[in-house]
Amino acid sequence: MVRRVTNQSITFHFPFILNKLKKEFRAGTYTIETEEASIFGSSFLPFRHVGTTLFERPPDGQLGNTRYWPTSPKSLIKAIAIDAEKHLRAQQLKREDMTSEKLEHLYGAVLNEPIPPRLGNLIKQLKEADDK
Repeated sequence: MVRRVTNQSITFHFPFILNKLKKEFRAGTYTIETEEASIFGSSFLPFRHVGTTLFERPPDGQLGNTRYWPTSPKSLIKAIAIDAEKHLRAQQLKREDMTSEKLEHLYGAVLNEPIPPRLGNLIKQLKEADDK
């Protein structure tokens, strides 16, 4: 049996949660290791997924242990997609010179809807940026 291991670095711009772990990870760069094993019996060498592991290293400048979290590709893809959506939304708001007050007004007064939880976090970050 042939094993194939690939490593990839992924940067999350916002804190994220992996569904099965139900743990919030901080924003930052993580190493993702994917292990595959060969399947014999055909004219070519196919591989099947064996496992995916997220490496959580201590923050830069801090001592600590690297933690290894087994996860599913589906959970990881979902976390990456949510992070990308938040990142794109934040970039769009910066281009539009959107302040937290404008965003709250848009939802509260104009749309007459409660602020969605994901957007609530973005408003909080914008308020922190407004205060600086």
